[in-house]
Amino acid sequence: MGVVGPAVSMLLISTAVLDIYHFKCKFTQLHNTCNDGAQFLPTRPYGLGVWLTFFGIVGSIMLCVYFRNPPSKRPPEIPAVISCIVFSTSVAAVLGVVAMTSAPAEYVLPDWLLRAALVVVFILVYTISILTMWSCHPPTPAGVKPSPSVLVDTVEEDASSRQGEGVSRSEIASRYGSYLTSHYLDLHVTVVSVALGVAGLAAASLLAGTADLHGWAFVYWMMWLASLLAVATAYAGTMTGAIGLPARIPSMSDLLIPLLMAVVEVLMFGVLVSQIIGFDSRRSVIVAWFFLLSIFGLIAVAAILRANSYFHPSAYAFDIVDTVIAYRRRLRLDATGASVVTALGIAGGLVNLLRSDVSMVASAVLASIVVGGLVAALIGHNQTAQLWRRTLAAPPSRSSPS
Repeated sequence: MGVVGPAVSMLLISTAVLDIYHFKCKFTQLHNTCNDGAQFLPTRPYGLGVWLTFFGIVGSIMLCVYFRNPPSKRPPEIPAVISCIVFSTSVAAVLGVVAMTSAPAEYVLPDWLLRAALVVVFILVYTISILTMWSCHPPTPAGVKPSPSVLVDTVEEDASSRQGEGVSRSEIASRYGSYLTSHYLDLHVTVVSVALGVAGLAAASLLAGTADLHGWAFVYWMMWLASLLAVATAYAGTMTGAIGLPARIPSMSDLLIPLLMAVVEVLMFGVLVSQIIGFDSRRSVIVAWFFLLSIFGLIAVAAILRANSYFHPSAYAFDIVDTVIAYRRRLRLDATGASVVTALGIAGGLVNLLRSDVSMVASAVLASIVVGGLVAALIGHNQTAQLWRRTLAAPPSRSSPS
């Protein structure tokens, strides 16, 4: 966050500045004076961005080492300050884009404004970088680094209390109880964050190119909505079921299935953005999206079957078995629903692949059915969450079965 993130941001914006320069070279009177090599000079906007990135990386590494033992108390306002910076920058960016739409199509930003923008972005991202690294490590007591003798005494005391061990078995056992749950929660939070980022990019692309869809905009937006609901359904299924997962160390399938689902979710949005996939025909986009939907359904079925194998009644105490059995029934319904989504995806893909004259109504109807099914799945996940809530709210049973 403190070293890599700001550098990537600066390089992306610097590349955008270079694209503006190439636009000038191609469409303005500068086409006889273009020199890509000169753009690396610090006097040019792109070169300034590259040099700022370099100095930013060096400075971030030095600050990262420095903040491992910060000299002062960590201010509690750091998260609020970072949030304000991100929010205000986002608002300013949106206002700038809106203002640019009123300019002529051939207008490009002047070099002085590009340099100013790079400097402002540099200040903003590295301010966030400094605050982030500051908040990662608490200061030592009284802001003074402990002396070596104190450190030795502390280590010896801790070691003696553990009878010569490092991390004890009891510590690992306490982690073991929630390890699988944490794995699924953390992984799916990351997956949904990436997918929603691409969803925003796809929405922006659709808004910008709605006039080029020639009446098919409704179908594209239904596919976008279905993709969003697919991400939400997969996320909700994990969130409602992860609380009851047994103690277990994740295996390869626990990593592979969510990652495959993440790839498919991103591609479901990506096919709607011509700049990402590069499809040049409406038919190719629709065929690819429906087949990706079918793959999503297959992966969802595999994930549900995997979860069903975890929730075996023999792994739970008698006072929770009834809830586990009810949850397994809901999992079977989810698997049936995911199979229907797979069938709809295959049907939509084959119909559009084998027939070039498929009407817009047919594709819109299939996409609408998918949207309705995913909405029903979300309602089902909400009922599953209520099942767990009722179980946790019930008083504990004090008697064992006969």
